[in-house]
Amino acid sequence: GSVQKVFREPRHPYTLALIGAVPTRHQHVDRLTTILGSVPSLSNLPAGCAFVDRCTQSRATCRVSVPEVRVVNERKLRCFAEDGTSSYQQDPAEHALEAAQ
Repeated sequence: GSVQKVFREPRHPYTLALIGAVPTRHQHVDRLTTILGSVPSLSNLPAGCAFVDRCTQSRATCRVSVPEVRVVNERKLRCFAEDGTSSYQQDPAEHALEAAQ
Protein backbone atom coordinates (compact mmCIF):
# COMPACT_ATOMS: atom_id res chain seq x y z
CA GLY A 1 0.00 0.00 0.00
CA SER A 2 0.93 3.64 -0.11
CA VAL A 3 2.91 5.06 2.80
CA GLN A 4 -0.18 6.93 3.97
CA LYS A 5 -2.34 3.78 3.87
CA VAL A 6 0.27 1.67 5.66
CA PHE A 7 0.57 4.20 8.49
CA ARG A 8 -3.16 4.92 8.72
CA GLU A 9 -4.41 1.36 8.28
CA PRO A 10 -1.66 -1.19 8.93
CA ARG A 11 -2.65 -4.70 7.84
CA HIS A 12 0.30 -6.78 8.99
CA PRO A 13 0.47 -7.46 12.74
CA TYR A 14 4.20 -6.68 12.87
CA THR A 15 3.67 -3.35 11.07
CA LEU A 16 1.02 -2.49 13.66
CA ALA A 17 3.47 -3.33 16.45
CA LEU A 18 6.21 -1.18 14.89
CA ILE A 19 3.89 1.79 14.54
CA GLY A 20 2.63 1.28 18.09
CA ALA A 21 6.19 1.34 19.43
CA VAL A 22 6.97 4.81 18.04
CA PRO A 23 6.88 7.38 20.86
CA THR A 24 5.06 10.64 20.30
CA ARG A 25 6.14 14.02 21.56
CA HIS A 26 2.62 14.70 22.82
CA GLN A 27 2.50 12.00 25.46
CA HIS A 28 4.80 11.31 28.38
CA VAL A 29 5.47 7.68 29.19
CA ASP A 30 7.75 6.16 31.78
CA ARG A 31 8.54 3.18 29.56
CA LEU A 32 8.52 2.84 25.79
CA THR A 33 6.40 0.17 24.13
CA THR A 34 8.45 -2.85 23.17
CA ILE A 35 7.94 -5.69 20.72
CA LEU A 36 8.36 -9.20 22.10
CA GLY A 37 11.10 -11.46 20.79
CA SER A 38 14.26 -10.47 18.98
CA VAL A 39 15.08 -9.46 15.42
CA PRO A 40 16.17 -12.53 13.44
CA SER A 41 19.57 -12.63 11.80
CA LEU A 42 19.28 -11.99 8.07
CA SER A 43 21.88 -14.69 7.51
CA ASN A 44 19.88 -17.20 9.57
CA LEU A 45 16.17 -16.49 9.08
CA PRO A 46 13.76 -18.86 10.81
CA ALA A 47 11.73 -21.36 8.81
CA GLY A 48 8.33 -19.96 7.95
CA CYS A 49 7.45 -16.34 8.56
CA ALA A 50 10.40 -14.12 9.49
CA PHE A 51 8.19 -12.26 12.01
CA VAL A 52 6.91 -15.36 13.85
CA ASP A 53 8.71 -14.71 17.15
CA ARG A 54 7.67 -11.05 17.26
CA CYS A 55 4.04 -11.33 16.15
CA THR A 56 1.07 -11.35 18.51
CA GLN A 57 -0.98 -13.25 15.95
CA SER A 58 1.49 -16.01 15.11
CA ARG A 59 0.26 -19.59 15.00
CA ALA A 60 1.78 -23.00 14.34
CA THR A 61 1.53 -22.56 10.55
CA CYS A 62 3.72 -19.45 10.77
CA ARG A 63 6.63 -21.52 12.10
CA VAL A 64 6.74 -23.87 9.11
CA SER A 65 5.35 -22.02 6.08
CA VAL A 66 6.01 -18.66 4.47
CA PRO A 67 2.66 -17.03 3.74
CA GLU A 68 1.85 -16.30 0.10
CA VAL A 69 1.32 -12.72 -1.01
CA ARG A 70 -2.39 -11.98 -1.30
CA VAL A 71 -4.44 -8.90 -2.00
CA VAL A 72 -6.70 -7.60 0.78
CA ASN A 73 -8.66 -4.39 0.15
CA GLU A 74 -6.47 -3.57 -2.87
CA ARG A 75 -3.26 -3.94 -0.83
CA LYS A 76 -0.71 -6.73 -0.78
CA LEU A 77 -0.26 -8.73 2.41
CA ARG A 78 1.99 -11.67 3.28
CA CYS A 79 0.36 -12.99 6.45
CA PHE A 80 -1.77 -15.91 7.63
CA ALA A 81 -4.17 -13.61 9.52
CA GLU A 82 -7.62 -14.49 8.15
CA ASP A 83 -8.81 -11.08 7.01
CA GLY A 84 -5.59 -9.09 6.90
CA THR A 85 -6.54 -6.79 9.74
CA SER A 86 -4.53 -6.23 12.86
CA SER A 87 -7.21 -5.27 15.33
CA TYR A 88 -6.70 -8.33 17.57
CA GLN A 89 -4.19 -7.70 20.34
CA GLN A 90 -3.07 -10.67 22.36
CA ASP A 91 -1.87 -10.11 25.90
CA PRO A 92 1.98 -10.07 25.78
CA ALA A 93 2.23 -12.50 28.71
CA GLU A 94 -0.09 -14.91 26.89
CA HIS A 95 1.99 -14.59 23.71
CA ALA A 96 5.22 -15.28 25.61
CA LEU A 97 3.64 -18.35 27.19
CA GLU A 98 2.50 -19.69 23.80
CA ALA A 99 5.91 -18.99 22.21
CA ALA A 100 7.63 -20.96 24.99
CA GLN A 101 5.43 -24.04 24.40
